[in-house]
Amino acid sequence: MKNFNFKTILYSIIFLTVLTTLPSCNNDEEETTPTPTTPQNIITYKGTTYVTPGAYALTLERGTSEPDDDDIELAFYTEGLSYDILKEGSSTSLQGSTILIELDSPTLEGTHQVAVGKADFVIDGDFSSEQDVKSKLIESNGQGTVTVTKNGDEYSVEYTIPYEEGELVGTYTGSIEKRDD
Repeated sequence: MKNFNFKTILYSIIFLTVLTTLPSCNNDEEETTPTPTTPQNIITYKGTTYVTPGAYALTLERGTSEPDDDDIELAFYTEGLSYDILKEGSSTSLQGSTILIELDSPTLEGTHQVAVGKADFVIDGDFSSEQDVKSKLIESNGQGTVTVTKNGDEYSVEYTIPYEEGELVGTYTGSIEKRDD
């Protein structure tokens, strides 16, 4: 009987040891699926980030018959704003931020130098009040850079514009509404 108890205890110990060690024999390296990065359509200025889901490119005709004399106004704006609101204003109180960048070029794609005073930034303006928008508008005070690439119908834009109180940095990926003056 003693032999039987000893064998039972020994087999029980071996059985328990196997049971407790098997689950820990998995691959220690966790397999992770890389998370796709979503392009962020944002403006960052003085530590504040503004999400800019909308954009337009307006051809500014300079009154000559030469298309090479035209410029492009490139705009990025926060939720609720649109081309029509930026150009005509709003009949109801509508807060938002936008940057209007004048490119001294008839083409949108490429790397552009932005001249001093050619990038207006409105921070949290009430677009029902022209006076409020003008009071919250700041002009660039140095030369900036805008790079625009296109893949199919999607544009990727990166821009850096200097202002008196700091540098504005923006990125945008998506469609750009094309408008004529």
